[in-house]
Amino acid sequence: MNRSTICGVAAMALLSACQQQTPTATDSGPAPDGAITARFEALEASALTMVKADEDCVLPEPIESERTVEAVDLGGGDVAVLVVCSTGTADQWSRVYVSEDNGAPVHVPLPFYKYQGADGWMTWDAMSNMSWDAATGTFAGSTRLQATGCAEGAEWRWDGARLVLARQWHMDCGAIGADGELPDPVDDFPTTPPTVQPALIAPQA
Repeated sequence: MNRSTICGVAAMALLSACQQQTPTATDSGPAPDGAITARFEALEASALTMVKADEDCVLPEPIESERTVEAVDLGGGDVAVLVVCSTGTADQWSRVYVSEDNGAPVHVPLPFYKYQGADGWMTWDAMSNMSWDAATGTFAGSTRLQATGCAEGAEWRWDGARLVLARQWHMDCGAIGADGELPDPVDDFPTTPPTVQPALIAPQA
């Protein structure tokens, strides 16, 4: 066998090996962008339908068009949907729904620690001024007194099974400056020494 024949056989063998290793359409791997988009849109539509059907989330017709819905990737096959439930003069109160491993979206509560002076743990079904921060992997919400601008709020992280409190803070409204300057936020959670979040937290009374 001459040199050119040997090289030709080697090239054919290499090409055959590469073709065998090339992933096919049936190989497992990341879903195409189109499939991800379709799933997100379907979850948004499903969560939006559930919110609109809830009497606690009914909006007047002129404001209904302002209702927003956003799906976010939580990782591990889980997707959250942030949807406005109600709206006030300055605040929009949103709920969080989570689809686990391609399941239907389920409304998940938001835990608080000693919120607004109340002692112990509680959960709310919605929070105002909610947003998603992809950089930190947290949802954040806050309430603000319109008269003073004094605020308090919290951040939550999905732990694979539920939303857990990542941070909670408040402003001391009695420490507002004479010129209206707001005080720096004070962290209420995490605590020192650490306070463990209970597995089951009673809803807001």
